Amino acid sequence: MLRWILRIVCAIAVLAVGWGAFIYAESGQLRELEPLSSGPCVAVTGAPGAEDIEIDRERGLAILSSDDRRRAMAGERDTGGLFVYDLRGSGTTAEPIGHDFEGELRPHGIYLLEGGSESLLFVVNHGGGKHTIEVFDWDGETLGHRATHEHELLVSPNDVAAIDEQRFYVTNDHSTDGAMGQLFEDYLRLARGSVVYFEADQAREVAGGIAYANGVAINPQATVVYVASTTEGELRRYARDEETGDLELIEAESLGTGLDNIEVDRHGNLWIAAHPHLMSFVRHARNESVNSPSEVLWVDPLRNLDPPVRPVWLDLGNELSGASVALPFGGRFVVGSVFEDHFLVCSRES
Repeated sequence: MLRWILRIVCAIAVLAVGWGAFIYAESGQLRELEPLSSGPCVAVTGAPGAEDIEIDRERGLAILSSDDRRRAMAGERDTGGLFVYDLRGSGTTAEPIGHDFEGELRPHGIYLLEGGSESLLFVVNHGGGKHTIEVFDWDGETLGHRATHEHELLVSPNDVAAIDEQRFYVTNDHSTDGAMGQLFEDYLRLARGSVVYFEADQAREVAGGIAYANGVAINPQATVVYVASTTEGELRRYARDEETGDLELIEAESLGTGLDNIEVDRHGNLWIAAHPHLMSFVRHARNESVNSPSEVLWVDPLRNLDPPVRPVWLDLGNELSGASVALPFGGRFVVGSVFEDHFLVCSRES
């Protein structure tokens, strides 16, 4: 009996080592990285953990979803907020946005639905020990709270993208909000993330089987929905039924990096921030002294250009670790991250 127990233990150990090596390789750790810069970058402080960013193009303002996650992990409260930075100025500090929301704001993914003099800002909020989608009126200076959306399908919401005030999509990066369950899903590579569609106060799952469903975006015609699968490194394209909001998978394309948020520029092209070494990002999350490489990709979804996927910027983590969002404005682009105390505004000289 003891011999059989030893054999079983040894077999489990061999399997564990083999699986660990597989995960290490699949997370991109063996990929050799060459830094790539298109011009100098300026560090802007004031909004720690600017995990997601939207740009009010008409006013030249960057709206930042900020949460000081290291303070939050240390047990502190009131670590999050919404900030603004004037891209047409030369300052190096973001400022908090005034609002009338009475609850606790711990923002995650955000989406700006532009509408001229008054736009709507959708916010994934983890404040108050629950998950909600908060909707605000945005006039370029302050935020007026308009609506709160709660639903049992908001299990672990990450990002949001809207068609209009009543219709929007939300990604659940995991099928549970428990730390242990999420750990199992990540390291066993279980594809249990999903996309939830809201229409007014009704919600339903319209896509599932996604390994760490992260960023979500919609093309300008509102006919295609893009979803980032972080642990699979896939850009997933879904055809959107304009009547029902249903999604049908068109393609799941591997881009060979840990995709995070997806942004759509004026021409319908995609800007995607990514973690090329995912295990380094995990270590960076635990220890701020560990650098995590950051990458920005430009993607032509129509495949009119060759190559359709182009690297824009790659940093080994010296300027910015753990990049989570990137988007252009004029001759520059902005890059935010999950944990850093600053974000970058970079020139596009080439």
